[in-house]
Amino acid sequence: MGNNEINNHYNNYIMKKYSLAIVGCILLMLVSCSKPRDVDRAVIHAYKKCIKSNNYTIDFSSLLPFEWDTMCYYSSAYDLDYIVEDLHINRQAFTYYDVGERVFFFNQGHIVYQKGWFPYPEPQKNTIYFDTPLKKFKVDKSNAKFVVAKTELGYRLSFIEE
Repeated sequence: MGNNEINNHYNNYIMKKYSLAIVGCILLMLVSCSKPRDVDRAVIHAYKKCIKSNNYTIDFSSLLPFEWDTMCYYSSAYDLDYIVEDLHINRQAFTYYDVGERVFFFNQGHIVYQKGWFPYPEPQKNTIYFDTPLKKFKVDKSNAKFVVAKTELGYRLSFIEE
């Protein structure tokens, strides 16, 4: 194998690595530009837009990248057995079993997303919490509007009743 062949193989190798790096960067940019699937990250992302527009109302109907029609919130006052009975769902539908605040998003009666926030000894910084006198609430997609505020405890969401 001569020097030219070695140089050609080396150049091809470098070009392939360079091309893969470019494709990886493009994919990373596309993923970071899409709506965050995690409700905490979605609210934090929306809050940053609220600062720019000086409008602190977040409409969950356009916030999340999955299809849903109903949102259900339960405070930590409710245990898993109560939630299973109240929502008429199978216990195996839960992705976690700890006690804490929970939110469920349904589409045509099926859970499409669920999130729980559990009491920690110290407040978690990049998380949300619902500021409501209600221990539970159910809202359809068209009425899922909240006022968001950044606090020492995280991002407070106050439900806007219409």
